[in-house]
Amino acid sequence: MRGAAWFGATAVAVLCLAAARPGGRASAEAALLDPGFETLDAWTVDGGAAGLVENPGSGLALRVALGAGDSKVFQGVEARPGARYSASVEATGDPGVTAVLRIEFLDEGWAPIPPAVQGGFAALHPGTQVLTVSGATAPPGAAGLRLTVVLTGSPGLTATLDNAALSESEPEPTPTPEPTSTPTVGPPTSTPTLAPSPTPTRTATPTRIPTATREPTETRTPTPTRTPTPPKEATPTRTPTLPPTSTPTARPGSSGFGGLLANGDFEQTSGGKPVGWAKYGGEMTSSTNAARGAYSVCLQSTTDSTKWLHQLVPVVGGTWYAASASARVVGPGAASIRVSWYAAADGSGASVEQHDSAETTSAAWTSLTTGPILAPAAATSARVRLMLWPAGDVEACFDDASFVGVAAPAATATPTPSATSTGRPSPPVTRAIPTAGTPGGPARGAPVPASPAAQVASPSPPGPATLRLSEVVSDPPEPGRDAPYEWVELVNTGAEPIDLGGWSIEDGSERD
Repeated sequence: MRGAAWFGATAVAVLCLAAARPGGRASAEAALLDPGFETLDAWTVDGGAAGLVENPGSGLALRVALGAGDSKVFQGVEARPGARYSASVEATGDPGVTAVLRIEFLDEGWAPIPPAVQGGFAALHPGTQVLTVSGATAPPGAAGLRLTVVLTGSPGLTATLDNAALSESEPEPTPTPEPTSTPTVGPPTSTPTLAPSPTPTRTATPTRIPTATREPTETRTPTPTRTPTPPKEATPTRTPTLPPTSTPTARPGSSGFGGLLANGDFEQTSGGKPVGWAKYGGEMTSSTNAARGAYSVCLQSTTDSTKWLHQLVPVVGGTWYAASASARVVGPGAASIRVSWYAAADGSGASVEQHDSAETTSAAWTSLTTGPILAPAAATSARVRLMLWPAGDVEACFDDASFVGVAAPAATATPTPSATSTGRPSPPVTRAIPTAGTPGGPARGAPVPASPAAQVASPSPPGPATLRLSEVVSDPPEPGRDAPYEWVELVNTGAEPIDLGGWSIEDGSERD
């Protein structure tokens, strides 16, 4: 996520902290990327200029020069409803800068679910402080969370962040401590001793059972100390593992691949996963079966719900872009590219519009592209998704993903309905762009406004239009399913060739 419009982007990783507690567990699903701020890939800086600086003993750190208003450093990851989350990050800064760490939960459309949970404000100084937030329980319907550091101060002041951490655990088992504490606080042995004893002095013994000294023991007050426990301090010990894992896997020239996408060739890996990419559903892994280079990324699915890999990038409304990737599918399902446009810079809220590439179901590497697509005027960010449409146990792999600004398509590349040689008017055949809206992920088949490059027919622009839809067979006489026998005929009546790359035709259920 890099671009001048965002003043820079950062890469942060998070380590899972396994807080030792009865009935709780930590999950790698909560992990962010690059906990030591060693690259500029996964996190986003909004409202300031960012860069990497040396942090002795801990590799690199992220330094943010504040702009006008609040500066925010954030990243989104998956979350599970009912799970509890705690986080921390080390911070230093110029006097006059305040900082707070905040967790905000997101629904399936990555829209915020209020209220957010945040820690206390800290006045930064040259010494290291640890910002923390704890006790954040994901509400029903939560599909992700956004971890945000909010920096406030005069423009030009700086703050430095390092060693971020996020832990995920099961909800506190409320019923469990009560049964175990009941025999402990009021032992059964004390009750029978009172019954056989006729001495009234023994009756004073039960007063010790409800005493105040026992009650704090029952509430297990040390629990809050689990949030800032020493495992968070151990974060820097994992930081040195990142450079060795990413450096040898990056091939020459890979650092700038992908256009606006970070690590678009998937050559930079950490912990068996590509750096800079997040997933929604399924299991993401790096693979040595690559279309080019050493690595690709694969997304495995064992259910029929839609899944995807994604990155958020800054865009300029009214500008043309194109997304492309190589993909292959092993099993029942299909793969494609989807670009969703957002008015919010952080990709929150409903998408303004979205566009899709054609799909592939082939087990061989296949090139996919959206062709030139126009960013809506209101768009300031776009989420590029590598989609998996499963129909059972399936694996989709992607390589060489790219999202770049392109020139507007030539006017001659857009056809217009016209009369055929037989005199019959040719109906326009348009491509329906899928939109989100079904449980488990975006659905296919619901049309939304598409760019001229994503249509087979649209209003004629200035210039010649030499491509004609001359004949359509939509209901062939052969028995059974019509699909194998349906066809259309296109005629180019001009002298110049017309590139049909990226075009598709669709009926109510399928597209080609």
